[in-house]
Amino acid sequence: MNRIIVEQEEVFLQDESVFFTEIPNSLVLHVKGNVCLALTSIHHMEVYLEKGSHFLLEAFVFMKNQTSKIVFHNEDDVVLDFHLSCLYEGENTLEVNSLVDKERVRNYIRVRSVERFGSLLIKATGEILENTRDAFYLEDIQSLTTHQERVKIIPNLLVSSNEAICNHNATITHVREEELFYLRGLGIEEEKATQLIKDGFLKSILQIEEIKK
Repeated sequence: MNRIIVEQEEVFLQDESVFFTEIPNSLVLHVKGNVCLALTSIHHMEVYLEKGSHFLLEAFVFMKNQTSKIVFHNEDDVVLDFHLSCLYEGENTLEVNSLVDKERVRNYIRVRSVERFGSLLIKATGEILENTRDAFYLEDIQSLTTHQERVKIIPNLLVSSNEAICNHNATITHVREEELFYLRGLGIEEEKATQLIKDGFLKSILQIEEIKK
């Protein structure tokens, strides 16, 4: 996987695997064919998926007093796998929007977030227009926190087509006592055990091995 620092504000990717180590605050991305992209930061992104594309986008990011937004535009016969794992502190907002008005579109939006200290507002919107045919859209958003009142998840499904299957899941949870009990029974100190659980939670949806490492 190539490691690239992106300086231009518009990038074209076709049939390749890339690891963006740095990107500008505003980025327009055009995707064609089978593309795997890993990111270490997201600010404001517009992603255009050309007809027949399969796009795996994985992001493992740290947010601190930040507002981030990513918008996906789908053509026909598109498969999108978007996996975002986020560690945050301070006051943060994350928006993920997907616009679907084509045929045979598959969108899988998965977000995992873990609190270091601070708050997070997550807005996820899937807009399925009436021209959409044979589409599947999934939002799966989960947050692990010690203060549930500091996390807000707003999942929106705006469905205008009868030929689309749409689902969403939004969960805010905390480190479970039974998980800590098990790890402490193996001789692991509570602080280390808690960190292992958080790490596993963040990495659970990632597929690219280099990001896992």
